[in-house]
Amino acid sequence: LISPNRIEYVLADRRGCRVFSDGQWLRINESLSSLASRLPGRQFVQASRFAVVNLDHIVSIQAKSHGDHVVELRDGVEVTLSRTRRAELYSRLGR
Repeated sequence: LISPNRIEYVLADRRGCRVFSDGQWLRINESLSSLASRLPGRQFVQASRFAVVNLDHIVSIQAKSHGDHVVELRDGVEVTLSRTRRAELYSRLGR
């Protein structure tokens, strides 16, 4: 289907998840956790219960209220980074 290198991020929704790549998205009838388990762990990180992001597409991380952060991706999309996932992401980015 889609090469993992081309996947920018994945968002969960009620019917499965949406995979975003090259300015388009594709609906997958699979849970986010199931799909995430099949993506290369060195390249992807779960940002929240609802989002997985490709580390290569992260531009910046901005602090928000209550300890949450927002991950900005190359295409300008902002994905919430939960407090419980923050340490893992910073570690994976070498920060």
